[in-house]
Amino acid sequence: MPRLLKSETARRLRAGQRSLSTAFSLLSTPKSVSHEPDKSDGAIELGLVGIGAELAISACLYEILGPGAIIRKETGFYITAGEALAKFRETLGSGIPRLSLLTQGIGAAADQLKAIDRACAGFKVLFTSRAAAVHAGQGASHDVVFCVGKDVAHFLELLALSPKWKPYLKDAPAIPALPKERTIIAQELAAAAKGKDKGAVGAALANIFLVLPDLSMDEPEWLSALERVHVNAKPNDISVLLKSLENATVGDLMKVGKGSSGIATKIEPDNPNAVPIYIAGMKKKFENASDSWNAYVGTANAEIEKGVLSLPPIAAVYGFAGIGIDGIGLPAEETSDGLPAHVVWPFIASALNYKGTKGPCFFLARALRSDASGQLAALLKKAAGKSGILNNALKDYQSLFDVTVAKQPAPTSSTIAAGLAKSGATRDEKRQELEDALTEREEMTPGGLEKKYDQLIALFAQSDSVGTCITAIVEGKIDFKDEKLAVLRILIAAASDREDIAPLARIIGDNDLKAVSTSARKAIAEIDYALYGPQAVKKRTAK
Repeated sequence: MPRLLKSETARRLRAGQRSLSTAFSLLSTPKSVSHEPDKSDGAIELGLVGIGAELAISACLYEILGPGAIIRKETGFYITAGEALAKFRETLGSGIPRLSLLTQGIGAAADQLKAIDRACAGFKVLFTSRAAAVHAGQGASHDVVFCVGKDVAHFLELLALSPKWKPYLKDAPAIPALPKERTIIAQELAAAAKGKDKGAVGAALANIFLVLPDLSMDEPEWLSALERVHVNAKPNDISVLLKSLENATVGDLMKVGKGSSGIATKIEPDNPNAVPIYIAGMKKKFENASDSWNAYVGTANAEIEKGVLSLPPIAAVYGFAGIGIDGIGLPAEETSDGLPAHVVWPFIASALNYKGTKGPCFFLARALRSDASGQLAALLKKAAGKSGILNNALKDYQSLFDVTVAKQPAPTSSTIAAGLAKSGATRDEKRQELEDALTEREEMTPGGLEKKYDQLIALFAQSDSVGTCITAIVEGKIDFKDEKLAVLRILIAAASDREDIAPLARIIGDNDLKAVSTSARKAIAEIDYALYGPQAVKKRTAK
């Protein structure tokens, strides 16, 4: 049987459904006659609802973008619930082809994505309240928790509309009728917010935001105030919640050259009031990915001004694609608003300045600053004047870069987009059927390798990673002898995550694996498009 979702995705969905069902079970348990109302009432239920929501969001991220989407590269720890939600909603609005994993089997895909986004919009407030419940025992009323639980159940119900997800959401609790209308609950809380007890006022306001999460614009400062209200309600924070003020900004410190104006700075690591700085930006020795990245950028821009095209090697582009822009180690202030064109163009040019299968380039276009599309086109055109290969490639790719930056669908006339999108969807199908494909190959293979196939299938089931399986074969940890290339072809065809790119690049760099290097190059290009490229719109046929 094909595995429709990744095993890690399915595990998170199972745990999330159990958590939510347990919360509803506790909500339906009657209080004892001797029970006295307490601020901790509803804390356990609210915590469980929040856990269910976080697991559902992380399951979606894991399925769409792979494990790198939910784990911090620098520490190996999981990102917070709020960060996961922000990344998921950003992904929903990105228009990347891989979003089809959420809409498979659903006719109105765009409407489904919008519905999913609306359904999780209030989770940001939920995650804040859950933290207060878990860390401080701060509860909420029965009606409020019931409303929030219904929101999470509705989110799961939307996911289950896709036949790809439905088999894994059979244990989701049926959405019960609300005990009261949301507006009535909000009115009762508003009445409580008129009191003089700051703690009670803060709790009431926090619960209003839970019940009516779309009450205000999704602004960071009111959320910060909401977090503080849970701990220690102050008049200013209450005012912020009532007015939903705009959020303040912060800055980073960078070292400047002798010719630049600057200010004297004293570094005090133990001072809690000190301004945080980015130390890596003060290095002079190239010793990591960011150093290499900056060196390639500097060389390419300096040489193009002299009329010389000096691009990074394609192997470097593969390497950066494997770790992603977020894994290079660039300062946050450099990547948060998008990269400038002069930083991105050398790597895009390198990816396209290659005979045969082009390299990954859409992860670079997706990282570009929104207003830099024109400058990128100008720089690439300048570089194309030095290379016929690059010039020919840009005829097909430039329009795709433009719509990627603008987060618009690909032109219907683009055969490149249509082909890459179709191939990407096929990869997802091959991944679902990987265990069956390996089992079928095992039955066709002469005796002596059964244990190797069993070992490989077990590794895939345990790691949930095609790339890990490829690495095991390339390194000889699972030795298939003469079957090595045949098995690698099966795995390459099923590679679909960003984490698979580095092992695929390793195949390309191995002279002994030249027979499958073209397949690996195609895999990287198709994964890059599925994760970062524009959505390909099918041509309408005349009736």
